[in-house]
Amino acid sequence: MVDKMERINLPKQNKFGYYEIWYKIGGKWNKISCKTKDYSEAVKFFAELEIKLNERKNNNGDEKDYLKILSKSLLAKNDIKPQTKENYKPLIKRLENFIPNWNKQENPDLLNAFLNSSLGKYSPLNVKVMQTQLRELVRIAKKQGLLPADYNFEPIKIKIPKRIPLNITPEDFEKLYYAVPKDLKNMLLFNYHIGLRISDICNLKWENVDLIKGELRLKQIKTGNEINLPLLKVAVNILKELYPKRKSEYVFTHNGERWNENNAKSYMAFYCKKVFGENKYHFHTLRYTFAQKLLGAQIPLEFVKEFLGHTSINSTMHYINLMNALKEQIEKINNLVYQETERTERNNLINFEGYYWN
Repeated sequence: MVDKMERINLPKQNKFGYYEIWYKIGGKWNKISCKTKDYSEAVKFFAELEIKLNERKNNNGDEKDYLKILSKSLLAKNDIKPQTKENYKPLIKRLENFIPNWNKQENPDLLNAFLNSSLGKYSPLNVKVMQTQLRELVRIAKKQGLLPADYNFEPIKIKIPKRIPLNITPEDFEKLYYAVPKDLKNMLLFNYHIGLRISDICNLKWENVDLIKGELRLKQIKTGNEINLPLLKVAVNILKELYPKRKSEYVFTHNGERWNENNAKSYMAFYCKKVFGENKYHFHTLRYTFAQKLLGAQIPLEFVKEFLGHTSINSTMHYINLMNALKEQIEKINNLVYQETERTERNNLINFEGYYWN
């Protein structure tokens, strides 16, 4: 999908005195600086650029070459974990499935057209991840010389609706707790009483735990920061119960091996749907619930920040803002119920059995 050059203009000086060249490719005008104020050097740069642009291959819609380029880019991406690299493969497959239905006349930008078509099929968050992955693969392709240095696709604007996370009630937690398998029970209960990220819980080792002092020290997966946390007694008791039965260096295991984060999330989603009929709660719900317990107990914000392992107090403030938002919604409901109560009592239509809302 590399188009031929349609037109190139001679170097012209900009307002700063530097020469720049405008050229047209694929119906779009592009500008490149010659990085010089000397006209002879600018002409030399112009000649070299013209040769490079004319050497660009016109694939005449051979999109399979483009798929090969992105696949090669993925192979060249060695700065990520193997599991993360696997997450790129569905993107390549989706693009491959899209190409036969691509209307070039309607949108000649393949990647932009692909992302726009994905908005109706996948969640906005999923499409945003796909766009980020494509940008990374294009960046690598340009670095490897597989795509021209000036190649770019037009990104799309993606609006992700903000959702206020739910607290999990003690009653719902009990229902979920008794529904999940035994090796997930301990992890759920521990997370409910410590509020760690699921990535840190899955990677928690016994060497990170001091059962005598009731503390744990670990390096956070997300931030890379070291944290040292005191544990609630109930969390310490969970660990003390598990310690004599340990068969791994990891605290929480599944079939004798460390819990995989994605597997743990899948189990959580499966049992939430089984118990509640929907994917109502997530592991981060337990973290959020723990934070709300601390804030509700009037624990100072700086201590809540340390408990949650936040690098910035702004992250902790997010939880307060969410709590205030929830309170506002409850207040609206209270006002509506109060107004309905007044109207009902005046008209003597419904007996509210003495429930008054202030």
